[in-house]
This record gives sequence, structure tokens and C-alpha cells, in this order.
Amino acid sequence: RIVPSKTSEGAIVGALLAKEGFTGIEDVFENEFGGFYHCFTDRVYNEERTCGELGDRWELMGIGLKFYSTCRSKHTTIDGLRKFRAEHPEIKPEDIKKIVVHTTSITRKYSVDADDIKSVVSAQLSHPYVCAVTLMEGNAFIDQFTEDKIKDPKILEFARKVEVVDDPEIENLPRSLRYTVKIDIHINDGRVFNLEVNYPKGHPKNPFTKEELLWKFKTLGYKAIPDDKKLDKIAEALFNLEEVKNVKNFVELLRKE
Repeated sequence: RIVPSKTSEGAIVGALLAKEGFTGIEDVFENEFGGFYHCFTDRVYNEERTCGELGDRWELMGIGLKFYSTCRSKHTTIDGLRKFRAEHPEIKPEDIKKIVVHTTSITRKYSVDADDIKSVVSAQLSHPYVCAVTLMEGNAFIDQFTEDKIKDPKILEFARKVEVVDDPEIENLPRSLRYTVKIDIHINDGRVFNLEVNYPKGHPKNPFTKEELLWKFKTLGYKAIPDDKKLDKIAEALFNLEEVKNVKNFVELLRKE
């Protein structure tokens, strides 16, 4: 859970060291003994893609933010089910006969079945659990993944109605559409609702609004600092970070009273 932030920290430290004249090996990418390419590929790489637009292309602009407390491959499913729930408030969980989620083989392979959920992490990786808790509670955020919640018999019973299948059409889509899902919701009265979602909330093509970003920040932040006014001050400082004159003052805001 801390890996992405440690990676960012390493990048910032590396950039600051380079700015001060700290140097390293010239062939850090292509060196056969410990170079980046050879650590992560089998001699198949594209140098132009890595360094060709250095100084012009900024990866930060293509980074997405996660809106839910689950594995990213579940997010389009959650988006679709939340929209369905909002559009059909008359349909209750008990009215649903089964749900079929069409996705890639890799997503299906690493989805944990309802009867195999043994921990919070396994619930976060479970398409059936995610579908059930979203339709029953309207979200799949931090409060939906507690030790007690993942053992809720009603949620697990509903999760057993969910089937995850490989979809050849989705499998053959370009990488940019790898999170595409198709969802079939079968109702007890015979109706079937068909949903399709291509980009999860937080993807560069489906970005957060400022209000959504603040909601996520304050919902999570309140767990550590249960003070709305203080959280508002922290958010305001973050939105205007380039104007902060003394970072020590900002750090003080992060302290729990």
C-alpha cells in the first residue's frame, strides 16, 4: 500500500540530488548488469518511448486517482453499479437474480470468489464482494472494507450471485481501454439491464471534480484528524502549495492535536 508513495519520494530525492550535481552511471537504463530495462524486460524495450520526449512529456498528466478502496480493475464495475443504483432506486438487492461481469482474463483470474474472502485485502480483490457491497450500500470506499463488514452474511450471500467471465472483445481492446467492463444485471421478473463502462472515475479521461477530490480527502482525513475546519485549512494549503512560504507551517497543520 505504500509502494507508490515511496516511488514518488525516490523520484523527488533523485531529482533534488541531480540538481545539486550528484551524478550516477550514464547508462542506467540500458546497462546489462542492473540497468532498468534489463531488470524489468527480456531485452525488449523502446528507448525513444522512455526518453524521447524528455522535458516535453510529463507522466504526471497521465496519472489517475483512485476513487474507491479496491483494486483498480474493479472501479469501472463500481461506477456502473452506482449509476444503475441511482437510476433505478426501485430495484432492491433482493430483486436481483444474478450479475454477470464481463472483463479481461487477467481481471477474472485475480478476482477472489465470495467464499474465499478471508481478509480485507481479499475483499478488495473480489469482484463479487465489490458488486454486492456497492449495490447494497451505494459505495465501495473505506467503510465498506472493515473486518466486520467483509464478514457480513447478507453481503456475502449477495456476492454469490455474481459471476465474472472473460470477454474476448474486451481482451482485444487497446491497453488504454483495459478497464472496460460490461455488466448484465438479471432481475427476478425477467428483465436484464446491460451496462458498459470504459474509463473508471479518476482516469485522465474521466477525472475527479474538485468536489469529488475534496470528498475523498476529507473522508479519509477525518479518520486521522476529526476536525472539519482543520481539514479545510489543509486542503486550502494543498490547493495553493506554490504560495506556501514556510513548509514548517504547513507540516504543523498535519499534526493531530
